[in-house]
Amino acid sequence: MQALSELEAVNIALSLNGDREASEATEDSPANVAKALQFLRRTSRAVQARGWYFNTECKTIQRNADDEVFVGTDVFEVDATPWQDEIHPILRGNQVYDLKGNTFTFSKDPELEVKTFLDWDLVPAVAREYIAIKSARAFVLSEEGDINHARSAEMERGALRNLTEFDANQEDLTNRESPYTEYLFSERGVWGL
Repeated sequence: MQALSELEAVNIALSLNGDREASEATEDSPANVAKALQFLRRTSRAVQARGWYFNTECKTIQRNADDEVFVGTDVFEVDATPWQDEIHPILRGNQVYDLKGNTFTFSKDPELEVKTFLDWDLVPAVAREYIAIKSARAFVLSEEGDINHARSAEMERGALRNLTEFDANQEDLTNRESPYTEYLFSERGVWGL
C-alpha cells in the first residue's frame, strides 16, 4: 500500500463532498480546503491519541539539573514501563509528575513508555488510510449532514480493521523476546515463578 500524502487525504474529503480536488492544501487555501485540512489534522491527533504501537516507545528520559523531567510538546502521554514499579508517572503540561511520590523530582532518570503525536509523513500508510477516511466522513457530515452512511461507515470499519491488524503485527504480541514478554515471565512479572 502506497502511503497517502496529506494533499491526497484532503482530496478524498473534498471529492466525497462533491468539491473539486485541490492542487495544494494549507491553512491559507480556500475555505473548504482549509477546513478539510483542519479535519484531517484533528482526526490524526484523535486517532494517534489512542496510543498505537507505531507512536509508542520505551525510553529513558534525562533529568535536568533540578532532577525534573520534561518532554517535548509532541508527547501526549507517559507511563512507567511494566518492569518499573517504583514510580507512577503522568504528564502535567510537558513536565513528568510522579503520582506515587507526589513530586516532580526523580532520584534517577526514569524509563518511560512515551506516546507521541507524529507528523503526517511519519504515520504508517495503513494508519493514514484510516485517518483519511474517518476525517472525510466527519468533514462531509459537517458540511452537508448528508452522506451514504452505510457505505462510508463500512469503509471506515474496514480501514480500522486493517490498522488494528497492522498494529498487532508490528507489536509482535507472540514474540518472546519483547521487553514486555520478558517482564511478564520474570520473577517480578505477573507470571513469574
